Order: sequence, then structure tokens, then C-alpha cells
Amino acid sequence: MTRYRVPADLREVLFSLPERTVKVVESSLGAHLVEILEHKPSRERDFSEVEAELIEVLSNQKRDEGITRYLRLLRHRERHKIEIFHEMLEKPWSL
Repeated sequence: MTRYRVPADLREVLFSLPERTVKVVESSLGAHLVEILEHKPSRERDFSEVEAELIEVLSNQKRDEGITRYLRLLRHRERHKIEIFHEMLEKPWSL
């Protein structure tokens, strides 16, 4: 795990704990059970080390953008077919 892959409030705690520590830590994301096995100095990684990760991140980003565009298109294309029943929204309902 790298320092910049976690929220700042969790980062401060994680990187200040000594090695071979197990602890429950609270952060803005909730509670975490962490075990610090070792600390490694930061280093620059070769492209071959990060290539698969970059492909995955960029693919996910492109997919998310495509889904957003598609939903926007559907909403625009079908806007005249969408009918909102306001009286139904005001009534309590259950499954």
C-alpha cells in the first residue's frame, strides 16, 4: 500500500505505527483492523510494474464515462415517455 492510496486521516495513523503492530483504527471511512507487517521506503516504479494497474484504472474510467454518456442519451431520447405520478410519490408505500 502506498501513502497516497488512503485518506489523509487514516494515512497519518497507518504510517506512524511501528512494524508488527495490530490495531483497530478509526477514520472517516469507519473502523479498520490493521496489521503493519513492515515499512518499505518509497521508490519510483518502472512502467512494467504499473502497466496492468494503469490499464485497469483507465479502462474503468472509460467504462464509467461511457455509462454516463449512455444514461444521458437515454434520458434525453426518452424524456417525452417519462411520466411522474406526483400523487404516488406523496403516499406511503411498502413492499
